[in-house]
Amino acid sequence: MKPIKAVVMYSGGKDGHLALLRALDDGAEIAGLLYLDGGRKHFELFHDSRKADLVRELARANGYKFYRVKVREEIKSDAFLEFLRDFVVEKVGGAEALYMGITDELPEENSMHERMEKIFRKRGLRCVFPLLNLTFSQVLAELPQKKVKAVIMGAVGPDSYGFLGKTPDKAFLRHAAKLKCDGNQFQTLVVASPAFKAGVRIKKTRPVDTPEEGRYLELLDWEVG
Repeated sequence: MKPIKAVVMYSGGKDGHLALLRALDDGAEIAGLLYLDGGRKHFELFHDSRKADLVRELARANGYKFYRVKVREEIKSDAFLEFLRDFVVEKVGGAEALYMGITDELPEENSMHERMEKIFRKRGLRCVFPLLNLTFSQVLAELPQKKVKAVIMGAVGPDSYGFLGKTPDKAFLRHAAKLKCDGNQFQTLVVASPAFKAGVRIKKTRPVDTPEEGRYLELLDWEVG
């Protein structure tokens, strides 16, 4: 059977990386990694630091094509979802599926997923959400199982700032469990994985505080290899 040709939405974090691994486990041919770029408003849109240059370098070093979509509007709107669908169809030749590491469990979020599937289906694209309905703890538990190493790059709340720049360990899991968080309170960067022959070495960062009691590490220098 011919493998499905898939694009993986990838920001560099744990969720997108596990979606990539699931696509590989499914026997998919990876047609490219797709990065949503919010530019100067990236943190406002995604609660994450902008890593377009790093993800492009990482993708190319590991033999994946890199695609970047500039985001200028609400990403859950029908207009943006249609734009994203058309981009994948028209820019990635023969793409059949889009894998996304979305883990939201709220009913209103699940309705968005259903809407997304319907919009993409109109042009023959499948949406695949391999992590849907997994808890934050379940997602974190997959990292060591899959031999994936990640670094915490963003956190909400001063009590969590001490974990920035560290890997998610047992102390972090206990802390996250106390917060009863859904994962949106923390952002990560995958630096090593079986899916990558070339990983990331973080060389220099600086902390950036946000208006909503958040802090993330802005990447100033790194090495892919």
